[in-house]
Amino acid sequence: MSEIILVRHARSAHVERGWLDADGVRRWMIAYDAAEIAAHDPPPPSLVELAKEASAVVASDLPRAVASAALL
Repeated sequence: MSEIILVRHARSAHVERGWLDADGVRRWMIAYDAAEIAAHDPPPPSLVELAKEASAVVASDLPRAVASAALL
């Protein structure tokens, strides 16, 4: 039997503080998507074990998703 397990990638290393106008939100979205994962947010050991048993791990091409998949 085949299974598909969806996993949310780790937290973004990008941090923004303060109020943002509409243009600021656009810039934030670009920076958020371009950021790697936060260093202090490793995947849970149970997820790492599950990934070891998987026949494939698939991720989007966003840096954070790629970095999360590499950890698995």
